[in-house]
Amino acid sequence: MSQSVTSRIVKGVGASAFGQFVNIVIQVAGLPILIGLWGKEKYGEWLLLSSAAQLLAMSDVGLFHAAANDMAMRIGKGDREDALCTLHSTWLALTGMSLVIWPLTVVLVWLTPLVGWSWNLTLIPLTDAQWLLTLLSAYVLLSFQTGAYDACFRADSRFSLGVMISSTARLVEFVAQMSTLLVTRSMIKFVVAGLIVKLLTLLVQRLLLHKFSPWITISWRDASWPRIKKLAGPALGFFGMPLGTALSLQGMVQLVGYLLGPAAVTVLNVHRSLCNFLIQMMSLANHAIWPEVSRAFGAGDFALTRRLHHHAGAATLWMTLLGSLGLLATAGWIIPFWSTGDVATHYGLLLGCLAASVCRALWGSSAVVPMATNRNGVVSLLFIAAMGLSLALTYVVTPWWGLTGAGVSLFCAELVMAFCVLRIALRLTNDSARPYLRSLLRPPLEQWLRLGRSLGRAS
Repeated sequence: MSQSVTSRIVKGVGASAFGQFVNIVIQVAGLPILIGLWGKEKYGEWLLLSSAAQLLAMSDVGLFHAAANDMAMRIGKGDREDALCTLHSTWLALTGMSLVIWPLTVVLVWLTPLVGWSWNLTLIPLTDAQWLLTLLSAYVLLSFQTGAYDACFRADSRFSLGVMISSTARLVEFVAQMSTLLVTRSMIKFVVAGLIVKLLTLLVQRLLLHKFSPWITISWRDASWPRIKKLAGPALGFFGMPLGTALSLQGMVQLVGYLLGPAAVTVLNVHRSLCNFLIQMMSLANHAIWPEVSRAFGAGDFALTRRLHHHAGAATLWMTLLGSLGLLATAGWIIPFWSTGDVATHYGLLLGCLAASVCRALWGSSAVVPMATNRNGVVSLLFIAAMGLSLALTYVVTPWWGLTGAGVSLFCAELVMAFCVLRIALRLTNDSARPYLRSLLRPPLEQWLRLGRSLGRAS
């Protein structure tokens, strides 16, 4: 790989590492504060409401992911005008959808009995629940605007800058929300604080984009309906990923809440959040190589695409394996301590989640290849089917196995994905299983040493 590509990847890994550090701080510090202030039952009700609002994140139908890839490939060819056409078309489409979706959400929340019918809330009053859903839905839709700026930074070889801005904003948002909650004890003001920081983040992103990439402007000036139609296919492919994620995260929360109650939702969230640390570490390599795969594939450099795929696969698999062993050995005291004694370690659920994380490492790095090149339609359909299968399996086995059934269901779904996605990535990179598996099974010590030397030169 050339020095410029290596430098961008190193900076991307560094920025992603900071982002994962922020995620860890938020999860490690946030969960005990929220459980301590609200209790296990009320925290479970909060998870039911917030996960329902997060379903609106699917309304972007994958357009920004498809647009970011399209822009990166066009910029790689030196075609900035077409890249701006892609950006403006996508922004106009999603802004228009947001202006339709939010009023409809407000009508459903306030003028229909949806909230009272959907959840058996006992600790959060109905009016508070309606306000929370209204504000949370506005927050989710506002995230589309910050996502537009993230796509711009990524497409213009400033992935690390975009990640640093968004990660810093999340940290500031967390501090603002927790400070507000500790002072006011109000769940509604807690959400309002997050909205205010999100608006300030938009302003900062706009100023920094103008400074570092002044040729990129977010508007509807060069919007084109044919370009939107052209992006529709790849976008629908990306839509499958948030839909599958919603089935896996929000869908599982809602199903476990229905079958076992809000307290079980809290237990599930604690164990999955702990295992998500592994997935966040895995994303360090995956997010850093994503724009590089787009550029290499757009330039027809399959050798570089294969090397990126091999290095990312080895790094993510070994990080996840070592992390899983560490969590399995220490979860017996981490989980009770982390949850202030309200949640005991559930080893059946834990083993299922850890096994699912290892399988996610196997296919997560391979999925970058089709996703970074807008050829992810089959992967998205597989993801939806696999996560739907996990929910169906959870519904069947959880009444007998309890939360262990949820963990087993997640593992089965991720195992199916690992088998299928690898075959797709190998075909797209003109690769075969044998050399990939050789690089996968060899601990990537050499790659880590190279990364360390690169980091040393960059500093």
